[in-house]
Amino acid sequence: WNLALVPLVWIVSPDKIELHSGFGFPKTKAEADANVIATFSLEDEELARLDAVAGRLVMETGQFWDRLPQVTRATSVDESLLRHLRALMKRLADAGLELRSVHTLLRRTIFALYVVDRGLVSDSELEQVTGCHELCNVFEDREATESLFGWLREKFGGDVFESSRVPAQRYLREVGAFLSGRDPETRQTSVFPYRFDLIPVVLISSTLEKLVTSAPTESIKSKGQVLTKVQGALQMPLTVASLVSAEVFEGLSGNERVVDLSCGSGVFLVQALRYLVLLKTRGNPTRKDIRDVLYAQIHGIDMNVEMVRVASLGLYLAALDLDSDPTNTVGIKFRSLVGKTLHVGDPFESELDNWKYNVIVGSSLCSFARQQETDGCQVRLPADRYAQNRRRDLDFMRLALCLATGGTRIGMLLPGTTFFGRRSTSRKAIQTIVKSLDDVTLVNLSDLSHWLFPNARMPAMVLLGTYRDCNQPHTKNEMVLAHASWSSSGQRSHLIELSPNDVTVLPLASWQRDASLFKAAFLGFRYDLLLLEDLSDKFGSLGEMLNAIGTSMRKGLTRGNSSKDATTLTGMPFVQRDVRHFSIPEQLPTLSEAKAERPRQLSSFLGPLLLVGESFRAGVQRVVATLLRDDIVYTDAYFGIPLGDLPEDIGYLLAGILSSSLSSWYLLMSASSFGIWIRRITKTDLMSMPTPSLMKAAETRPGKRIISLVRAFHSEPPNSDGWTDLDDAVAHLYGLDDDERTVVEDGLIRAGWQWRRGKQEAISGVKDLELKNYAKAFLSSMDCWLGESEGSGMRGEIYQLGTKDPLRVVRFLLDEDINDFSHVSFIRPNSGLTELLNRIGQKTRVRVSTAVLGNRDLRVHCDKEVYIVKPAARRNWLRINAVEDADSVVQDLFDGVSAE
Repeated sequence: WNLALVPLVWIVSPDKIELHSGFGFPKTKAEADANVIATFSLEDEELARLDAVAGRLVMETGQFWDRLPQVTRATSVDESLLRHLRALMKRLADAGLELRSVHTLLRRTIFALYVVDRGLVSDSELEQVTGCHELCNVFEDREATESLFGWLREKFGGDVFESSRVPAQRYLREVGAFLSGRDPETRQTSVFPYRFDLIPVVLISSTLEKLVTSAPTESIKSKGQVLTKVQGALQMPLTVASLVSAEVFEGLSGNERVVDLSCGSGVFLVQALRYLVLLKTRGNPTRKDIRDVLYAQIHGIDMNVEMVRVASLGLYLAALDLDSDPTNTVGIKFRSLVGKTLHVGDPFESELDNWKYNVIVGSSLCSFARQQETDGCQVRLPADRYAQNRRRDLDFMRLALCLATGGTRIGMLLPGTTFFGRRSTSRKAIQTIVKSLDDVTLVNLSDLSHWLFPNARMPAMVLLGTYRDCNQPHTKNEMVLAHASWSSSGQRSHLIELSPNDVTVLPLASWQRDASLFKAAFLGFRYDLLLLEDLSDKFGSLGEMLNAIGTSMRKGLTRGNSSKDATTLTGMPFVQRDVRHFSIPEQLPTLSEAKAERPRQLSSFLGPLLLVGESFRAGVQRVVATLLRDDIVYTDAYFGIPLGDLPEDIGYLLAGILSSSLSSWYLLMSASSFGIWIRRITKTDLMSMPTPSLMKAAETRPGKRIISLVRAFHSEPPNSDGWTDLDDAVAHLYGLDDDERTVVEDGLIRAGWQWRRGKQEAISGVKDLELKNYAKAFLSSMDCWLGESEGSGMRGEIYQLGTKDPLRVVRFLLDEDINDFSHVSFIRPNSGLTELLNRIGQKTRVRVSTAVLGNRDLRVHCDKEVYIVKPAARRNWLRINAVEDADSVVQDLFDGVSAE
């Protein structure tokens, strides 16, 4: 439990197997059974039941977390310690102890706990210094506590015990009660469960960071400017720091200089110290090696002094943890880190540019946000090389590049809006920055924000790359994109799950030519990218088409601070909510206010006009659009397209196009926020949509069909058949072929995954009908490749496995007895999933059960047949997956690959 490594503990004895929760809070002997999940005998039936509950396939596919809800990180050591420390901190603060003194006392207590648990302070030394046998008793006596802190300062030095003064006795007793096992929340006494010699140091740092950021912090002033902390967002969560560390330190020598530009509690620096020491010494460090790295190669800066002090504590503990003989007192004393290795201040106003670094990390996701622009910045940012911008996050990246030298590894946690936004200046700036790097990898964490950054106000992106000298050519003119999809197992385990299926490559030239491809490369498939490019080539944008007919899209009224005159709108019908597809509320109030923050021009509200919502209605992942004949005032939750003297049919046509599945798919693939962060679309998103010439389209057969349908929808809302008819008409208008229709129709399903209910549906078990549709789409695509071959046909077989089996298997085989590609049947295997995989493995000479765990999706070829093996989640078995899989199978055949 203290190691926090495994969710499940197996205890195997000669006659049974017990499963215990590895995250279960330690209990007394009388309560020990509380963490026993299940007991299994060694009979075949019982072992099969064990395999279904916690076997390898269940664990590797993440279904374990859904099947055993009692195993949860809510009771893990870090969550438990955080909860107890928060409660203790509250008790101390409520009792009158200043918050800074609370933090200082808790840091010193944890250091004392560590050195006692690790054996760096023996029982005899503790008794000799304090007169107490147990550490919890030391805090019952103020003089004993002062003696201990003074002695620790003399022995270990550093910044933790800059003085030996301690708070009043009543505060110390609260700490002593906690150490004796009394719960600060319930005040009940139990065994003190924490072993600080076992809890990973990086976990201690991460926990203390959460503790500090959860408390109210004072504003910090710098050169007369107030800087405010983004509440709830972490500097660099432990899981992200682990991801970055694994990438930036791979293949290094250990002699590199490292800087964290927003070090926070030092989570990354603690890992950096460990990496550098072990790389430099090949796993056999001396105390001198450890201290040399600590004092000369590790650097960090943060504007929160409490964070820097926590970072100092973490680095001291990490150095002691690496020490092979910590009880040897020769050279055990630390130097001060604050002001030398660690700095308190603004990285933009520091002396960091006096150095060059080989590894640079940081997070602008939660750096301090200025209320005013900086002037007099000491760091020299070369304006001639990097595009100027007002974005703090881009300045943060530019600062990193100023501190880099050729070959410097960079790992940054940045707002995803920096990359997905449509502002041309920001896009050009980030593209210029990325072009200065080699081996660029971007990891999109936006799907995980609700648990990874629970209170952050923006999505997150990890940027990894190697800085190259300006005279050096690119070694790769492409970037690797990885999208971490949401899963219930990831949320419960607090792990970032990535598999090869989540990774793609995008040429830099493609990103620069068409920015919409960037987001699609993360969220979509190859066919999504092809369709985006094709539509962009064939059609102009909606903005261009509106301009061609003499109108534009307008924003609605902003009530806000009521600073401007709005009397020209007073008394007009007013709508601010409840607009539905093709209809508005029957009874509307009139606008009573005479002032608004942004009243807009009267012409924006004159009918007839097309009203378009900026938000999707819950449960219907389609744009809300309706044609209004009369004048109406609408809020900035809507956009309006005044039609003036234009034919009403143009409004009906536009309403149909914008309400179609094509629009939902396009916005999912390209919108700056929807699909990434919030379920909202911007005017710029809509204006960029590829659109045919409206006047010409209204005269075409599909255009007239759209107009007819939408006219009817304004009288009676569409049912499912009506939506299908509309989507079909829009597909005809755009000239989509069968594969492109599949892309768009499945895009509507994928758009629904942006809601909580949709996320759950995406990971739920695939149904038989969906598997059949997948198989038919696969065969249809193969027909395009092989259908011209004489005497060839292909059929599909779907293995009907148990509803709780974590995988699904579909077999496709060439059959000379049929001459088409449409036969799909269900096969009920005469054995379970494991045996089925073993039989496929024996037949194809591929260790299927091993291969599928590493690749998640698996294609196995054997003679004239291919097996598709995937996790059972619905999102793996869409028809677009089938189209992509068919292309991959054909490519495998050309490449001579038997398993991929």
